[in-house]
Amino acid sequence: MFAARRTRRSVTLSAVLGAFIAVTACASGNNPPAANHVLVVDKSFDMKTADPQREFEVSGGIVAKALYSTLLTFKGADSATPVPSVAKSYTASSDAKTYTFKLRPNLHYSDGTPIKASDVIVALERDIKIPWQAASFISAYVAGGTAFANGKAKTISGVTADDS
Repeated sequence: MFAARRTRRSVTLSAVLGAFIAVTACASGNNPPAANHVLVVDKSFDMKTADPQREFEVSGGIVAKALYSTLLTFKGADSATPVPSVAKSYTASSDAKTYTFKLRPNLHYSDGTPIKASDVIVALERDIKIPWQAASFISAYVAGGTAFANGKAKTISGVTADDS
């Protein structure tokens, strides 16, 4: 399980969830990694980076969406309704300040390494520390994020993970 407490109600769930892209990179469910998958990309656009935690342009976002899975996705192309993707399920507290995600079983990175809930914390910490424009969505809205961003805390107090 993974839980995060928000410090403000105004942040949208999608803003915080953008940070989780990298931790769920190439999630393969019950299938072992496959070496024969090929992605062909028309490089006629100027993609700045393949790092999903640094990418903020449409062109790179298209590639990131093809390569990486997220905890939640949206129901339908025009919907704002989040639905589980890598997450098996999620719940929100009655005050909408705590979200709990349960990951699907048997998730793996492309190299076969199992994905753990604590990997989300590593991704969040990286998101706050790397110089990208949306880091404040995490540091400002997840409890303890600002203290971590300012070097006053070694962890993000509002995030916990149970790898079991």
